[in-house]
Amino acid sequence: MRRFLAGLACFFVPGFFLAAQATEVEVEAIPQDTLVEAVIGVAEFRYLPAAGGPPGGGVSAQGAQAPAPFLGATLARIFREKIAEITIHEIGGQERADYSRSIVAAQRAAVLKKIDELHGSRDALFFSGAAVPDGAKQDSLAEEIEVLQERLGFLSRLDVADVEIIGEKKLTLLSSATGMTEGLLPPVLDPQSAAAAAKADYILWGTLKDDTGGLLTLSVSLYAARQNKTVFSGSASGAVDQLERLADGVFFRLASSLTGRPWASLDIETNPSYTYIYVDGVLQGIGNTRLAYVRPGTYHLSFYSDGYEVLEQDVTLENESRQSLRFALAPVFLDPVLLQTFPTGADVYFGALKKGVTPLLLPLGETPDILSISLEGYKSRVLPSTSEDLSATHLLPRDVFSWDDLIQAKRAGFYRSLGVTILTVPLVVFLYGAYQNEAFGFIQYTGRGGYDYDQALEMQNDTNMLRYAYLGSLFLFGSLVINTIQNLMDYIQTGEESQKFPAGRNAQSKKEESQ
Repeated sequence: MRRFLAGLACFFVPGFFLAAQATEVEVEAIPQDTLVEAVIGVAEFRYLPAAGGPPGGGVSAQGAQAPAPFLGATLARIFREKIAEITIHEIGGQERADYSRSIVAAQRAAVLKKIDELHGSRDALFFSGAAVPDGAKQDSLAEEIEVLQERLGFLSRLDVADVEIIGEKKLTLLSSATGMTEGLLPPVLDPQSAAAAAKADYILWGTLKDDTGGLLTLSVSLYAARQNKTVFSGSASGAVDQLERLADGVFFRLASSLTGRPWASLDIETNPSYTYIYVDGVLQGIGNTRLAYVRPGTYHLSFYSDGYEVLEQDVTLENESRQSLRFALAPVFLDPVLLQTFPTGADVYFGALKKGVTPLLLPLGETPDILSISLEGYKSRVLPSTSEDLSATHLLPRDVFSWDDLIQAKRAGFYRSLGVTILTVPLVVFLYGAYQNEAFGFIQYTGRGGYDYDQALEMQNDTNMLRYAYLGSLFLFGSLVINTIQNLMDYIQTGEESQKFPAGRNAQSKKEESQ
C-alpha cells in the first residue's frame, strides 16, 4: 500500500507542478522596461599609418615623434573624461521605438526558447519507452506550450507604443571588462560583438589616420546595442600636438547623441573665491562651478559671500552653446573699527593672513567673517568680524609660566623620563636571560635522540615567544632613551633661553621689531 501511494504521488505531483507553472504566464501582460542605467564603453582608437609612411607614429609640427598606441589611447582617454560630465541620457523619438522593439524581441526570444525546451521535454517523455505513458505530464506540457504560444501571438500583435520606457537613463562609463586598460576597451573592428562581450549599451570607437604633413584625421562612431545601429558618425582633422582641439571638434556634435536632447554648458568663476553659487535656488558650488550639458533656457543665478553684496542675475543658454562668465561681488563697506587689546601688541589674523598688531583700525567689509588675536604668553581669542563688541578693549589672560616654573617643569619631565628608562632595564635583562635559558634547553633537548616531537615543538614556541618579548622590550627601552635625550635637550635649551632673554621671549621679539 505504501509503495502504491508513493507511485501515485510521483505520477500526479510533476503534472500538478507543470500545470501551476503554466498558469504563472500572463498572456496579455505588456513587457516592462527595467533599465535605469545605460553603460557606455570607450575603445582605443585604431591607428592607421600614412600610406608609404613608417608605422611607428605621427610627427608633430615641432618634429617630435608620437607613437601610434599613445595617440589612440590618449584620444580615447580625452573622450572618456568628456563623457564623464554627461550624467543623464534621455530616450525619445525613434530611439524610444527602437527600445520598445528590442524589449519585445527579447521577450519573444525567451518565450520561443521556453517553447523549444517544453517540446524537447514532451518528445523525451513520448520516446522514453515507458510501458504506461504518463498522460498527466503530457497534458501539463501541452497546456503550458499552448499558453506560451498564446503569449507569443500577443507579443506579435503588440503595438510597441504600448511599452512604457524609462525616459531618463543614468549614463555610466564602463569601468571593468576583459582586456581593458585604464578603463578603455581594446581597438574595435565589430562594435556589435564588442558591445555584447563588454555588456555595454553603447560603444564609442573609431580610427585615427596619419596624414602627411603631421596631420591626423579622427573618425568617431557611436554604436547603440539596443538599436543595433550606429547612431553617430563624425570626423575631424588636426595636428598631432593638438589632440584636445581635435577631440573637441567631434565631441561638440557627439554630445547631442549622448544626452539625447538639446544641451548647453556654462562655466562660472567668482570673485571672491569663497562665494556660494546658487542656480535656481539650488547650491551648485563655491567659487567656481560648471553647469555641464544642461537644458538650454534661462537660469537664475544667485551669489552670496559674507562681507559682500548679494548678486543675482538671469543667464540665457542657447542650444549647443558653451559660455564662460565671471562675476565680481561688490564689498559692503562699513565704518572702520579700532581693535584694542590689553596688553597691546597682539597679532591680528584674518585666516592665515596677518593684518597687523593692536591697536589696529579694521576696515570691515573687506575681510572674512572670522579673525583671531594672539600674543605670545597669553591665550588667543577668536572673534567674528561682524561682532558688535569688536570695538571694546579685549583682555588677554596670561597663559604661560615664569622662567623658574618653566625650568622646574622641564627638569621634572627629564627626571621622570629618566626614571622610567632606568626601571625598564631589569625587564630587558630578565627577558634576555629567560630567552637564553629557554633556547639552551631547547638545544639540549633536541640534541639527543628519541625526543618527543610535540614537546620539542612546544619548547620552540616558548623560545620564539620569549625572543619576540625580548626584542619588544629592547625596542621600548630604545624609545625611552630617545625620549629622555629629547627631554634633556629641551631642559638645557630652556635654561639657556632663560639666561639669554630674562624678560621673556616675547619682550625680546618686540624689542627687535622696534629696532
